[in-house]
Amino acid sequence: MNLNALKWRQAVIEVRYPTTYRAFDHAGELADQIIQAMPNWEMKQATPNALELVRPMYGLSAFVGVDTVRVAQVQTDEYYDLEELKHFTADYLGIVGAALSIYRVNEFTRIGYRTMHNYALGTQDEATRAWAELPFFKVTLPKEAPEESKPGAVVLNLRVGDDLGLRFEVSNLAVEVGLGGRQIDWTHRKIYRLPSEQQQRKAEFDAMKMAERKFKFLPKFGLEVDLDWFREDWAKAKPEDVGKFITECDAQRAKLIPLLLGVRK
Repeated sequence: MNLNALKWRQAVIEVRYPTTYRAFDHAGELADQIIQAMPNWEMKQATPNALELVRPMYGLSAFVGVDTVRVAQVQTDEYYDLEELKHFTADYLGIVGAALSIYRVNEFTRIGYRTMHNYALGTQDEATRAWAELPFFKVTLPKEAPEESKPGAVVLNLRVGDDLGLRFEVSNLAVEVGLGGRQIDWTHRKIYRLPSEQQQRKAEFDAMKMAERKFKFLPKFGLEVDLDWFREDWAKAKPEDVGKFITECDAQRAKLIPLLLGVRK
């Protein structure tokens, strides 16, 4: 596999902590602090014990409750290139850190950091072949298996060090993948078929280039790579430990991805 062809699809940081009743008294203070510090975020819903915020332009959302805080970035039809998580990385700690500080959280029952990636391929056969060539797994379908049988998902549960766990999953996307129920299909378009009128021709050509770019991030066929990192029962935790945790996970991902998705020896 060409590991540089992996495209970000989703990222989530979630911290769980013992139920804090300060949430009932300080939700408004937390909302004010987040919105004042990050005015690009919008309040979607607010109650005395939960806040939901969004930054829809970049597919970002956040939830803060009495025992959980979560920030996620997911591909949307409008924003499908997550740009190496640039906006997620810039914003997540402004919400998670504020919640943990105002609610005086000093213990994590669980912290999880999940990232999902797409690996686009041109055809269903290519996707199935790439899945079958994963270095840690080999499947041979019995001769009696129906013709429509195809691989699904492989899951590895790994222990990475004393405190860090990883659930690693690779799924075969040998199905049509799209968002909002819309199919991307520009394969039948040819340059010579574009209108001859220059302005109209340029507009359609630009649309074709945009669709081609979008297709790379929302593939019709390929693999989905899902990494779910976690640590449990973290006593004497601090808000800044969340950033350290993500940094450690990213460093481990850089080491493990070539081993888990590289060429089978």
